[in-house]
Amino acid sequence: MFMRRPKKWWKKILLVAMGFALLVCVFVSTRPTFSSVAYQFADDAKWNAASFPLIVEGAPPGKFAVEFVVHLPRVHPTSLYFMPDDCIDRLIINGSTVTDSIFPFCNFRMGRSASLLSYLQPGENHIAVHMRNLGWPAGLDVRVPPYDPLSLIILFCFVCIVCGALGTQQIRKIIGTATKHGWLTAREWKQCIAFGKAAIFVCIVLGAVRGFDALFARVFYELSNPYTADLSLYLALGRGILNGLTPYVDLFENKPPGMFLLAASSLALFDGPQLLHLMQGAILVGFPYVLFIWYVLNYTLTLKGLRDARMVFLLVNTVFFGIGIGLYTMLRSGEAQIESYGAFLGVLYLLIVARCDKPIANRVLLIASIPLLGAIGFKEPFILSLFAGALVLTVGHFPDILQRFFKPLLLAALFGLVAMMALGYLWPYLAVYLGEMFGHHIPQSGSPVFRALNWHRLWLDVKDFSTGFVWSIALMTGYSLWIRWKQSRSLEDMMPPIGSLLFAITFTTFAVAMTNVYFNHHFVFAVPLYAAIFLRFFQDIYHDRSRVAFSVLTLNTLLLTWAMCSHATMNYSHLLQIFQQEPVSAQKAAAAVDEILDACGIDRYFFLGKNGPQPYAYTKHSPMGPLFMQYGYSLSPDRTYFRAEFLRALSEAQLVVQESFALADLHDEVTAYLEEEFTEEPWGCAQSAAYAIPQQYVVLYRNHE
Repeated sequence: MFMRRPKKWWKKILLVAMGFALLVCVFVSTRPTFSSVAYQFADDAKWNAASFPLIVEGAPPGKFAVEFVVHLPRVHPTSLYFMPDDCIDRLIINGSTVTDSIFPFCNFRMGRSASLLSYLQPGENHIAVHMRNLGWPAGLDVRVPPYDPLSLIILFCFVCIVCGALGTQQIRKIIGTATKHGWLTAREWKQCIAFGKAAIFVCIVLGAVRGFDALFARVFYELSNPYTADLSLYLALGRGILNGLTPYVDLFENKPPGMFLLAASSLALFDGPQLLHLMQGAILVGFPYVLFIWYVLNYTLTLKGLRDARMVFLLVNTVFFGIGIGLYTMLRSGEAQIESYGAFLGVLYLLIVARCDKPIANRVLLIASIPLLGAIGFKEPFILSLFAGALVLTVGHFPDILQRFFKPLLLAALFGLVAMMALGYLWPYLAVYLGEMFGHHIPQSGSPVFRALNWHRLWLDVKDFSTGFVWSIALMTGYSLWIRWKQSRSLEDMMPPIGSLLFAITFTTFAVAMTNVYFNHHFVFAVPLYAAIFLRFFQDIYHDRSRVAFSVLTLNTLLLTWAMCSHATMNYSHLLQIFQQEPVSAQKAAAAVDEILDACGIDRYFFLGKNGPQPYAYTKHSPMGPLFMQYGYSLSPDRTYFRAEFLRALSEAQLVVQESFALADLHDEVTAYLEEEFTEEPWGCAQSAAYAIPQQYVVLYRNHE
């Protein structure tokens, strides 16, 4: 007996290996091949050649065209995944315009999958894409989505091979009996169930491998110090704080002070943004970790409990949802964007107050107020989505909302006021910052009611990230409502849970569209709502021992597994090459400007230009403000304070660092003033460093005659 067992298992392993090798050959033979890419901008008659992924640095805003050829084998995928930078207006395949509902669309660095079965054919397919660049680099990447039907069929075949190797004789017997009699015995039903369990187990293992691979790939990317445009603003404000300046009155940026203090800490510790990126990596790992800890602490995970399929599925749901929400947050707001920090703190607050059937002690509320303050301190719209999360958790029960949200919010407000008074930021925050936000920035975006009712935006955005993930959220929401109906069986009793859900979605949508600009990182405001839906679902299904609950839990496990397996990893190495090159000119200019200011005994300089990789992110001397970078709308006639401060700072400036700028109606006045009062001829004290400044920047010196 001892000698036969290895032989039997070796046969099974050999069968799996042969099946896997066969499917790999099938997978490779069905992959399309892409030709080189030709692209042309509207103002340029020349066609340029490149390869995927296409990224054109310094591309002008406006229309451009991309053409390429896809060669498909006889058996081929039926959908393609398009990742534009920034907009696809029209897609033409073999002379036919694609009428898929996703076109046109704009989605920076996150694409959409289009079903192209009626347009693609075996052999060569000529594809033309009409695109628009909204600014910065332009580009396009095209690939086969992991959840293409052909890929799913191959994956299913692999699962069948593995499961078949575990019991090929039993499967043959079951199929033969079912064919002969048309029914199955109890024993054979058990064998079917065992087969299904083995298949689900294999899927979960594959999902875990794929999910953790995507997780750590993103972690290593975040730890490699990628650059994003807004990082320059945070570093400039952080350096200003270290130089003794006050946010909003000396240097203005339309963010609360949390990110500025974090940037100042990073500069103090590392003289760079390393702390911001370290925290990004910690946040990404932290999402599944804190959810797992919450699961263990509140539901007593034991080895004995892991023998129960329900507990295993709950554990898988917890970890996979944590990975999914972390990857979603990083794809939308990674690379040291503010919203990712606030989202993590918001989820941490929800985990603290999400204690089912337990009175919450005052010390717990005190602890909960700290991450609540942190989330709002990074971005104020989180107050809306966190209130939405509290509505979902409490199912609209007002005493619970009062205890779990408003009491911690009051404590957070008190802590915030004391901290800002101690730092000296309170009056500038109230008078300058909030005056600008509520007086101009938010009202200029149109009707808040219309923005708050764009619920479909949330669905489309999560669907862009993962179809499995968005359907998992929908399933969890529907199940929690069904539980309420099952408990009440009364339309009147269903009004609070339905109303609280509708209000939660409305508040979250308004938080995302506060300024009516649907930037990718703004959708991270919705992360607390998704986390609250998961926590509500977890608590409901944990206490429901019915077969329906187990079926829903199994289906949700498969949906989250699908989300893990279908996650498309970005070309991080290529992105890093780009991001490491973008700030080089700004860093060289910053070193030269600092040398000039030190040599000539000047404390600050005046910068004329926009956001992006600019010298003010890297100079030891702070630029003059409050508008240390300018857009035309920030100097509109109704913004009298900023116009007056801008002209005052310009009149006092001794040194001007100029990039391309647009100042609306002040453009001609400022240009004339610079021509009259400044020269490009360096002062004597600036001779040694003046010629080290890259050509994209112009340094102007005030006339001293």
